Amino acid sequence: MTSATRFGRPLPEGGTIGVPAPASPYENRSDILRGVEWWEARGYSVKLADGIWEQDDIVAGTPEGRARDLNAMFADPEVDVVQCLMGGYGSAQTIPHLDFDAIEANPKT
Repeated sequence: MTSATRFGRPLPEGGTIGVPAPASPYENRSDILRGVEWWEARGYSVKLADGIWEQDDIVAGTPEGRARDLNAMFADPEVDVVQCLMGGYGSAQTIPHLDFDAIEANPKT
C-alpha cells in the first residue's frame, strides 16, 4: 500500500488547504497571515476556519467551537487537505464533539 493510498490522495496543484485550530491559539496574527501568504505564493488556496482567531486562555476557543471548525473543514467539499494550526492537549477536548461519520465520509489528504 502506498502512502497516497493509505493516507488519501495527494494535494492537487492549486488545491485548497483548510486550517482549523483544534488546540492552542495563534501567538501572533501575523504568523497565520504569513503562512497563508506562503501557501498562496505556491499556488494553493487557504480557507481559515471561522474560529481561527478565537482565544480562550491557552486554547483556541471552546471545545465545541474548535470541534465545529474541524468538522466543517472535513465536510467542506472545496477543502482538499486539513492542516491544523497547532496541536496540543486541547485537541483531546474536541473528541466528544467530533462527527466521526462525516469525517470518515469526507477523507482528506
